Amino acid sequence: MAYIHKNILGSVGLTQLIHSKNSQNVLELVITNVHNTSNCTIDLLLRGNPTPTTASKYYILKNVIIAKGTALVLDNADIGYDSKVYDLYLTLHRVQDKVDLKLKTE
Repeated sequence: MAYIHKNILGSVGLTQLIHSKNSQNVLELVITNVHNTSNCTIDLLLRGNPTPTTASKYYILKNVIIAKGTALVLDNADIGYDSKVYDLYLTLHRVQDKVDLKLKTE
């Protein structure tokens, strides 16, 4: 079991969380809105190889609002996918959005 921690800013754009080369199964994902005055909107999506720009997109979450100072918790039943085929990405909708991410993998 391994943990990945990231601080993600809306100005970054599309952020890769898991690459298919690593074949890590996601056990739990916690996304915390650390902005103290506004909600943030996120997308969580899969993209297949060979490259993220040419691959198909499959949304797990789209336009999901996380209230200020709260967290969204997802487990494997919510986001299970074939980690050998797809890369996992997160994107924030606004430049001022900020989230902390904790990802537990196998």
